[in-house]
Amino acid sequence: MIRRALDKRNSNLHYNPDDVNIRLQHFRVAELVDMINKQHIESYSWIDIWSEDDIQRNSGLWNNVQKSLFIESLMIKLPIPLFYFDGAQKPWRVIDGLQRLHTIISFLNPDSKKSFKLKLLEYMSDECDNKYFEDLPGYLKARIMEAELEAYVLNPGTPPEVKYNIFKRINTGGLSLKGQEIRNAFCRGIPADFTKKIASQEAFKRVTNSKVLSRRMDDREYVTRFIAFQLFDYNEYNGKMDEFLTDALLELYERDKNELHELEDAFNISCSRIFELLGEKALYRVNRDGSYGRTPNKALFDTLSWNLLNLSHHEFDKIRLKSNLYKDEYVKFMISNEIMYKSIADSTASKKAVVNRFEQMNIFLKNFIQ
Repeated sequence: MIRRALDKRNSNLHYNPDDVNIRLQHFRVAELVDMINKQHIESYSWIDIWSEDDIQRNSGLWNNVQKSLFIESLMIKLPIPLFYFDGAQKPWRVIDGLQRLHTIISFLNPDSKKSFKLKLLEYMSDECDNKYFEDLPGYLKARIMEAELEAYVLNPGTPPEVKYNIFKRINTGGLSLKGQEIRNAFCRGIPADFTKKIASQEAFKRVTNSKVLSRRMDDREYVTRFIAFQLFDYNEYNGKMDEFLTDALLELYERDKNELHELEDAFNISCSRIFELLGEKALYRVNRDGSYGRTPNKALFDTLSWNLLNLSHHEFDKIRLKSNLYKDEYVKFMISNEIMYKSIADSTASKKAVVNRFEQMNIFLKNFIQ
């Protein structure tokens, strides 16, 4: 697997503001629908509309009443929040406004099974409640299709950091989204699909004792951590975990199928090695009294997975043949080594903590083998 150096970032602002190129553009609903049908926006059709995972976490999806009120806003000409599109690539990607687009497309769908009936409208309930788009009076259909929408469109040359920053700021306003949920929605396609696939592997479920759940995408954050430290040298980590993990997912767009297969195989090997040596409590922090923490530890996972994967087959076999002794020595090490203990307990995302735990674990393994 080829590791690439991260861009050197010497200031708090990681891009030149002069490179930001954004325009304000007006659209009619009919124009946006046409762009989606022609796949000029995303790559989705009437039949294959966005999956729930790619929109947002399940609890954040609009219900039927929210969808209906949005459609009502179009009918009565109320202002609609701005959309954000990444126009630097073709097709355009939606940075913000996916649920609104999803609502428009699904409501206009001539297939009633794909559409929805309006319900509990505030102003037009007498005329429109319990009606599909096809059932509405002609003047209201026209009003929806002619409704004007505004969007900020990011032009070519706008840095990726700006796109992600816009997406993150917008999506941490109303809904309380976690970092991986934001990354998953921003990095749709190959990165989102790949991390979802890897997180479903049996080796991962086994080593995490099935305690890392998928509901808030915690499982995919574990996977993303593994990917990030495989693609980039941990010594180049800058102390900003969110940025580091986002860079890793964006990097997946540039990797070919063979490299993705290598990553998948490496992930399974590392999970299997961890479990083989330490069992179902492998990723639980060892407390001072020898007891274990209540849940798996992400920081422990990233250093164990990286260090055990970097062992040769011969080195791993030497440890495996003395697995009982290894477990005893490992517990002693995790309790007595103050640097290691703090690196998985306090400020685990700091640069110092990351470097310390990777290096201390490496020293421990090499000493045990010798």
